[in-house]
Amino acid sequence: MVGAGLALGPALAACAGPTGTPGPGPLTMALNRSLVSLDNKLNQFDAAVTVQRAVRQGLTRIGADLTPELVLAERFELTGDTEWTVQLREGVVYSDGTPVTPQDVATALEMYQGVNGSFLASFFREWPTVEVLDERTFTMNTELPEPNLDYLLA
Repeated sequence: MVGAGLALGPALAACAGPTGTPGPGPLTMALNRSLVSLDNKLNQFDAAVTVQRAVRQGLTRIGADLTPELVLAERFELTGDTEWTVQLREGVVYSDGTPVTPQDVATALEMYQGVNGSFLASFFREWPTVEVLDERTFTMNTELPEPNLDYLLA
């Protein structure tokens, strides 16, 4: 697990150690379940959520008042019965500086959908498809209305 801590260290540089200040060495994550992988798609339940929050950001998150808040998206709105229009925040990049694109969102959804036995799959009546509009904007489309997609993608 020390190697995993070193690998995650740069991504979590702002995380506080036991004293409340960033630690100079390896990152230690305490989990209430065993980890299969640092790939959160392959973990179940709380471990997946813990890893997700530690190494990735979502388009939205559920706020303290239980409503969706924008994270990577600067716009996430229902624009039709079966269509949501999403625009990524300007300047959103991976740790290597590569821009996050709508195609990355499409790939992530495809990867989650392809995990056998995924606990996430049970939350989705159907997986949305992504239609890229420009370098930051895309639609998420479903065959049936999905009025809670902004919650589901938190």
